[in-house]
Amino acid sequence: MKAGAPTVFWLCRHTVPYLYLRRFADKAEQFIRVPLGEDKSKPIGVVHATVQKDFYSFRNEDGELDDSM
Repeated sequence: MKAGAPTVFWLCRHTVPYLYLRRFADKAEQFIRVPLGEDKSKPIGVVHATVQKDFYSFRNEDGELDDSM
């Protein structure tokens, strides 16, 4: 982990590669997101789209989340 980098950044990973998402974005690197089950759409930045916390984590023998791969 880089010194001074926020921990949350390193725990959140894109489930779709950032470079693929940029192809669908406008010049401001945003596109419109319509969450399933909702009627309202909203713009979302490529950096925040398809991000999931602890995507590569697994449960260790103690039942705790572990991302030490």
